[in-house]
Amino acid sequence: MRLSRPLVVGAAAVVVLGLLPWVVAEVVQAVVARRLGSLDQPPDVVIVLGCPSRREGRVSPTQRWRVDLALRANPAATLLFTGANGEAEAMAADAQARYDLPEDRVLIEPLATTTWENVAHCGALLAANPELKDGSVAIASDQLHTARALGYWREQFPGRPVQAAGRHRLGEHPILTVRTAIYEVVLRLSGYRPPGSPRLARDHAGG
Repeated sequence: MRLSRPLVVGAAAVVVLGLLPWVVAEVVQAVVARRLGSLDQPPDVVIVLGCPSRREGRVSPTQRWRVDLALRANPAATLLFTGANGEAEAMAADAQARYDLPEDRVLIEPLATTTWENVAHCGALLAANPELKDGSVAIASDQLHTARALGYWREQFPGRPVQAAGRHRLGEHPILTVRTAIYEVVLRLSGYRPPGSPRLARDHAGG
């Protein structure tokens, strides 16, 4: 059966429109990844930023992705999992199950409920650890979230260098790539600043 031209054009339009958000998200992730640059050296510690788990505390696809990114940066690194409500524990269990990560390379920060708190609590924890306080640090998440977290780190710990961990790969987790890109773009367009940020305080004082 021969398809009519309007039907073919319509089907093609649906395909293009369906792929467009993914293409845009991939481009945005790639641009941000280029800005973040490559790792100068394998990090001693990788901070794995938290996000909600599935029901009953099961690891979510986004959490698994962040574990992969962290260990891609340095399979021998100590991983500092951060997030309240069981997020840190779920990611740690996933890393140990899938990568056989030894217990002595797992740290848990179980109190943070925002990215700002992830950074604040982890920076303080590392500063108080004699073995890790001078080690190199990287942050693992998708590229846009990592860029935001790096900015928070530089606000809170300006004297301590930090890097972005594992790089996004083209075509990796397309649905998550679109979802995380939309979330970060909306945050940026809304002018969001986390509670406790000095920049937020200055903005309020000036307004």
